[in-house]
Amino acid sequence: KQLDPTTGGGREVYLTTPDEVMALDSTLKFQGDGGEVTLEDSPFSPRFESPPGQAAGFSTAKLYADKTAANRRIDGEWLGTAENLALKIDGDVNNTSLALALEISGGHVLLFPADAQVGNWLSWHDQKYPNNPIPPDAPQITATDLLNRTIFYKVGHHASHNATLRDLGLELMTSPHLTAMIPVVEETAKEQKSKNNPGGWAMPYGDLYARLNVKTRSRVLRGDGRINDEAKTFKASPGLFDLAYAPGSDPLWVEITTPPKA
Repeated sequence: KQLDPTTGGGREVYLTTPDEVMALDSTLKFQGDGGEVTLEDSPFSPRFESPPGQAAGFSTAKLYADKTAANRRIDGEWLGTAENLALKIDGDVNNTSLALALEISGGHVLLFPADAQVGNWLSWHDQKYPNNPIPPDAPQITATDLLNRTIFYKVGHHASHNATLRDLGLELMTSPHLTAMIPVVEETAKEQKSKNNPGGWAMPYGDLYARLNVKTRSRVLRGDGRINDEAKTFKASPGLFDLAYAPGSDPLWVEITTPPKA
């Protein structure tokens, strides 16, 4: 249920400027007279309204305006919850992502967390794997062990601010062969603007992206990456992967292969 990082000093991610990136927390806040909805704040279409002078004489209007019955009125509720509900549904869907840790030869791990957010990542550390071993005394491993052995990380949710844990996530990826791939087009992310998010989405999020480059020795592949620079980086520091792009000046895909060719 925890979609976003904890506020204050206990943030689980690489978030440092919450006012710029916490767009998911934005909601429409209804500002009525003393918190109460008035007839002038009607959410209904004008064609369903009567002129003020005429409406005032209706018994239903008097009942509607009765402040002692204000708790029964719901006409302002949508203004405070509609956007929040939509974002909540979207966020909840992200946080139910099935995260996959695939163990390959050599004990190395490929990590695909999809769009999992903070609470999903935290839950990995609540159990051992497999959760119900067969036979019961079969060995189990922890999320920390899997992260320690991760050599490939498909960066969560386009490298957004709340989809890669810090201390219990990326910082536990200690393999010297770590490589990351980000399915992102930064210019497209910046186009997703709103009143409360005028700069668009920060994808990749700056502090996370900087740390990814440190942890991977710059072995980071992007959907909008500069292919010549990426190829040069991998040639200088291949880790456990070979790199190949589709033919053409604007390739549609990049392929990495492990183990590298002899």
